[in-house]
Amino acid sequence: MLSRRAFLIALLALSGSWLAAADSGKIRVLLVGGRNNHDWRKGSDFHLALFARQPHLVVEESNTPPAKAPQEAWDAWKPAFKKFDVVILNYNGEMWPDDVKAAFETYLNDGGNAMPLHAANNSFTGWNGYEQAVGLLWRHKEFGASVFFDAAGKLQREEKGQGQGSSHGKQYDWKMTVRDTAHPITAGMPVNWLHRWDELYHGQRGPAEKLNILLSAFSDNTKGGTGRDEPIVWWVPVGKGKMLTNVMGHVGETACLSCVGYQTVLLRSIEWLADGTCRTPIPTDFPVEKTSQNYPGGVAKILPAPKPVEESLSRFKLPPGYRIELVAKEPMLINPVCFTWDADGALYVCEMRTYMRDADGSGQNEPKSRVSKLVDRDGDGTFETVTVFADNLVLPRMVLPLDDRVVISETYTGKFVSYKDTDGDGVADEQ
Repeated sequence: MLSRRAFLIALLALSGSWLAAADSGKIRVLLVGGRNNHDWRKGSDFHLALFARQPHLVVEESNTPPAKAPQEAWDAWKPAFKKFDVVILNYNGEMWPDDVKAAFETYLNDGGNAMPLHAANNSFTGWNGYEQAVGLLWRHKEFGASVFFDAAGKLQREEKGQGQGSSHGKQYDWKMTVRDTAHPITAGMPVNWLHRWDELYHGQRGPAEKLNILLSAFSDNTKGGTGRDEPIVWWVPVGKGKMLTNVMGHVGETACLSCVGYQTVLLRSIEWLADGTCRTPIPTDFPVEKTSQNYPGGVAKILPAPKPVEESLSRFKLPPGYRIELVAKEPMLINPVCFTWDADGALYVCEMRTYMRDADGSGQNEPKSRVSKLVDRDGDGTFETVTVFADNLVLPRMVLPLDDRVVISETYTGKFVSYKDTDGDGVADEQ
């Protein structure tokens, strides 16, 4: 018979095996942020939302101390890199302490994997181990070599001091080219596809050794680029580990992070770094000639439930002597953009009912918008009667009552059209 102590030890061992089984197949990811010349908090939140939708990812966040933090804060920041299969860097700021740098290099050389995103390849000037591992970084032309693909698709190299240093042009939708169609990350992708509204780094510099370039993008010289294909995603072997750099993902806006192509590359990169395979499929809406987007984090945005009228009104901040009153609400009106009163106190409202119903603005130029007329017949200050004064419009953006007629202007037409209600039913019957 087992003693109680032996039984507890056996039970704990069995519980541990259950936990290990439950966690088998999971990829452990560390997201490092805290400083950046971009909005790192917005970027990290977006990625955390995306990762939360992936059942095979277990993600933790570790952020450096903020700017001007005391030395004690840096002494206390010791990320446990070895716990994780992949470390993602959303960081561009102060140099890490020597012990953290050493731990990161040991992690890579012992078989760990890391992925700098966008401006993270700008960071750590003078940290030789990091610069060797990344291979190409945001540096001046005297720092090291640069590579690009010529019009024939051949990789060319500019040595130190030749050409230009790192920069980028305007944001726009880039044409991407898969340079390694057999690699697990890019296998099955269209050879050319369009990435959504992003900064395109060009002229990146570094040791440029052991580069394995998976994706490049055409840097349009009419947008301030170089007129050649620049590396966008590449990896470098580091000891027993790997460093994969992805320079997509400028954050101000998050349109580039919403790109289905970006999200697919990111997730498949994490998977490949962790175990050499890719579980995330190439989705059916993967971009080709047109961009395609998911909501932030790949999660359809769920709007909060409408708040009671009294609570909504209480949230307005008004100058002394002013008050706010409700005169109309949904579903009486949908997507109102401008309004005005006529001499009798009737309210005319432009409703852009088709405006930006999704990220691509699908169908927004369909003639399904309107101008509505609201009337307060009992004089209590609330409009209880609404009629569709003018229907089947394309994004009406101006309305002006004049005597017995109302002038309306639709988007794109450049015209001002006069409408008249001749029988007084609140609906225009002449124009």
